[in-house]
Amino acid sequence: MAIKNYTSDIPINRIFQRIQDSLAQHGARQISFDYGDDGKVHGVFFTILLDEKKLQVKLPARVDKALTVLQKQYTQGLMRDKKNECYFPQRK
Repeated sequence: MAIKNYTSDIPINRIFQRIQDSLAQHGARQISFDYGDDGKVHGVFFTILLDEKKLQVKLPARVDKALTVLQKQYTQGLMRDKKNECYFPQRK
């Protein structure tokens, strides 16, 4: 099965706002983004209450691993969106 929603026309700031809104609606008490030296988001951290205890959750962005999977899916013909072909090697 191919990765769902691997591309979007929504600006990145609106995507991050939607993530924050969704986490807050589902009980997140604290939300922060971890930025790398390149100025890009490298992960999301949030805290939720579980049985009256704070549970800290870290969701790292594993961009290199995701790109490897996407490239494999592209070469297998599992991706239909042609507008992002520049990210992937050409099929032979």
